[in-house]
Amino acid sequence: MHWLTDSVPATPEEILVEQVDDYVRLTWEKTAGAHTYTIYYAEADSVNTAWPQHILATGVRGTAWYLPVDTTREAGLSFCITANNRYHIESAPSRQIYYYLSPYIK
Repeated sequence: MHWLTDSVPATPEEILVEQVDDYVRLTWEKTAGAHTYTIYYAEADSVNTAWPQHILATGVRGTAWYLPVDTTREAGLSFCITANNRYHIESAPSRQIYYYLSPYIK
């Protein structure tokens, strides 16, 4: 069924992470061929996209995501994002972003 084939969407780039009150906000630019996005997350220095426990959200239709966090403790957070086309073909993962969350000014 040749009509089911679709090209792999472009890899998301320019991912921004910032703390907004009690949330960490991820934003990125819309990528060509993307229908939805999958966000991967780990409280470590890297994310493994092969591990399903690192999936934070899938089927995200927008280009922003808010993650509630405990702002009273220090933590290292890693994120990466993939784009999915309408047939759920997933792009290569974005560059991993590491964010250090701390209640202290550094």
